Parts: sequence; structure tokens; C-alpha cells
Amino acid sequence: MPTPMTMPSYYPPVVHYHAPPPPTNPSAPKAEPAQPSLPMNIVVNSNASGGGGGGGGASAPAITMGGFTCPVCLSYATPLDGMVHHRYGNSLFPMWLTGLLSMLDAMCYDYEMHDFMTAQELPKIDPDDQALINELRKRIHKELELVPSYDDDYSLLRWLIGWDRHIEVVVPKLKMALNTIHAMRLDVEDFSSLEKITAYLDAISKPSYYMPGSLIGFDKQGNVVSLQAVGRLDGPGLLQSTMISDLYVLRIAESEGVMQIIRENEKKLGRQLGTVVIIDLDGISLDNLEWTALKAVTNMLSHLQELFPDVLRKLFIIRAPSFVQLLWSAVSPCLAKQTKQKIEFLGNDWKERLKEVIDESMLYEHWGGTKPAETPYGDVRMGGKVPKELRYDSTKDECFKNKELKSLTVSARSSTFVPVLVKGEYNPDRKLRWWWRAESGDLDFGVRLSASENGTQNSEEATDIICWPKFRLLTEFVPESREVAIPNPGLYKLTFDNSHGKLWSKQVKYCIRVIE
Repeated sequence: MPTPMTMPSYYPPVVHYHAPPPPTNPSAPKAEPAQPSLPMNIVVNSNASGGGGGGGGASAPAITMGGFTCPVCLSYATPLDGMVHHRYGNSLFPMWLTGLLSMLDAMCYDYEMHDFMTAQELPKIDPDDQALINELRKRIHKELELVPSYDDDYSLLRWLIGWDRHIEVVVPKLKMALNTIHAMRLDVEDFSSLEKITAYLDAISKPSYYMPGSLIGFDKQGNVVSLQAVGRLDGPGLLQSTMISDLYVLRIAESEGVMQIIRENEKKLGRQLGTVVIIDLDGISLDNLEWTALKAVTNMLSHLQELFPDVLRKLFIIRAPSFVQLLWSAVSPCLAKQTKQKIEFLGNDWKERLKEVIDESMLYEHWGGTKPAETPYGDVRMGGKVPKELRYDSTKDECFKNKELKSLTVSARSSTFVPVLVKGEYNPDRKLRWWWRAESGDLDFGVRLSASENGTQNSEEATDIICWPKFRLLTEFVPESREVAIPNPGLYKLTFDNSHGKLWSKQVKYCIRVIE
């Protein structure tokens, strides 16, 4: 048995994930999979193109009277139009501001608008939509067997509406979402109340507790209310203290918990529900908008939009300083109509406006309510400066000092994987543990079990079983270290994907252990 790796001191022992086993009979004899003849690092060239975004490499736009000529499509545009040319490709504003634009789109955009503040009866599904639902159910039936709670007409209709009823787009996205939820074991968690969701989130890690935001209750229509004290976010402190994957776990678990509650309440109330988000910007400054932290948050929110579309009903922004309101007046013409209709900046009467939508018994004293608590903030995670003692210290990380760390180069526009062949019988106690760090930049990382006993040359196959979902992770400040249960023998693939990298290779140091 190999010597266990030392995990970071803040890593909570309760956050262990058990990869879903393939449908096998544990008591049946199992043939050992054939040894694949694979090199240690197999590089697969990506076919991903540059996509529709111009980029930082484009030349500066040629300014004309009242506007500019776009260097990508050569069309004439006003300065405001230019900010959203090709998904904000032309940098007329600082990178953190274009990141903020993308983040707002990710949070708010869906294809079909709803009457946000009015209760909606669950609509009678028309025949065309019912036919789409039936087709979608047929094409994802294996994934619905993994997460049966999504197997109802209105959950599937939510996905169809969220992606403009393009079933060819919905199928792969919904498959990935259900596999992600199942791999993280969120489908078997008891998220039957907001308190149980909060308890799960608080146990993820000590530094992630400084990620502001909490679920506080329901509005007068039954929508779940989330309060995000963004103004007190210590972005640089979080980057130096917590694994980025912990922040993904926090937000995905919170969102799936909310969806479980929404589905149950929709059945009880007989109407469509969603979420109402309050963004509290009290205390925000330009120092909070550090680009690297904003990029990590933007990636995470974009990922959430892929997993949970068509949920947000309204976003209120309160206590916004003048510079934020000025920026909003400049950038709002560039946002999609759907996004702008969902966002509302509240003025000095924000407490009264909130209470028009949310009963004061749901709001803590700090936000003008009467909800009882020991402090004016209640149990809302308020962010704040991350204590120095929670910062990652490489001198205390045995893996960082391990002279046996292996090296890996992930070329731009490509992916690679490290194969781990596990032999033997079914073992419910077997675990796969990893530690890795890229010297700079971010990588998409995930773990898969190959369906082929003879190995594969591809880092990802449609038939793979997802053991740990793929997230875009920055490890420059805090390495990634985690473990999952791998009870079944087979070929496990730890995938490092740099397909989004256009120019630069990524250098990775890693260590992998199988614990029997």
C-alpha cells in the first residue's frame, strides 16, 4: 500500500467523493483488463478553432468620427457597440470590465423571458413542446437513470426553454450536467431545506467560507432568495488560500440544492419558480476587481450557466457606489435585452423596494428585515479578508516538496491524459488521490474511467464514465489535491485540457496514488 499523500491542512475530511461505479455485479468474477500499450502522456491535437472572438492579438481599432472600424469584421461601430463585437473581443475597456460583462451575461441570459415578479401557473405543455420533451427523454434515458429527479416534464422543459428549444444543443449539455451532478454525489445528498444546503456548503473548506453569499429564504412568490455580499469579496486572499475546485463545488452544490427545492415546491405550489439574487456592493472598490480572481469567478459562473439554465428570475443590485453606476450606464447598452430586463439597480430606498418582493421576516436586520439572528448579518457568508493563517504554505505541503513529482507539458490547443491502470477485483475502499500544479495559467482537469478494457488513445470518449467533472482550474497559488473512490478496476484517465489556450503550453507537476 503506497504512503498516503499529505493533503493541505485545511482540506476537510468530509469532502470525499465516490465515483459512480458502472453497472456491474460485485460478486461476479471480473477479468483483469488488458494492459494498454500507452505512453505515459498522450497528446491529442484539438480541433477547436479560435471561435468567434477576436482577441488580444488584434490590432487597435481605427478610430473614426464618432466610432471605429472593427479590425475583425471591418464593419463600422460606435464605441459602445465595439465592446461587444465578437464576445467583447476588442479591448476598448479594461480586461476586468469585459470580464464583468461576460459574468453578467452568464448569470442572467436565457432565451425566453418570464414574468419575474408575478406567480406563474405551471403552463399546460403544448403538443410541440411535449414531443420535444419525449424526444429529449428518449435520448438521455441513461443519464436520467443516474439522476431520476430530473425525469419530469417541467425539468426537461426548463432545459429546452433555456436553450431556445434546440434539442441538438440541449442533449450533450444536459448529459454533461447530469453526469456532473452524479459524479459529485449531489443527487444523493439531502438538500431538502436551505439549512441543510448551508451546512453542506460550510463544511467544504475553511477558506471557501470567505466566499461571500448565502441562501436566505424565499420571496413572496416562492422563489429562492440568494444574497451575495460581493463588495466584501477578498479575491486575492481566496486565490492564495483555497483550491479553485472548492469554489466550483460550493456553487454547484448550492445550485443543485436550490434546484431540488424548486422542483419540490413547484409540485406543491403548482407554478414555475426560480431564484432571486441580491448583490450587495457595500465596500466594493477597484481593489476587489483583481483580474485573475474575476476571471476565475467568470469561468465558474459560465460553467454554472451550462449546468443550470433558465433559473434566475431577478437580480437586484444594492448599495452600488457611483463608479459602478457610471460603468453600468456605459455598458448596459451592450448587454442582451434579456440580461438588462433581469437586472435592477436599487437606490436609497432599496430596503423598502426589497420588502415589496421579499417579506421582512426573510431578511436579516442588516438588510432592513426582522429575521431573528445573533448578529445583524445572520448566517450570511460576508466574505472579508481571508486570515493569513489560512493562506497556502508550500513549506507545509509534503507533495510540493516531493522529489518524485512527475512533469507534464500540455500544448496549446490540445489535451493530454495520464493513464492509471487499476487491476484486481471490485474494492469499495479503493481511492484515487491526486496532487498537481501548473506553473502558470489555467487548465481544464477531470477524471474518467474508460469503457474500453484495451485502453484508448483519446483523452475523452463518449462512453467514458465521469469520476470527477472537468473544471477550469488555476493552480498557480494553490495546487489541486483531491481523492475519489474508484471501486472498479479499469483504466482511469486524469485529463489535462489546454484546448482553450491559443499560444502557450502549460507545464504541470503532478503526483498520483491509488490507495487500496
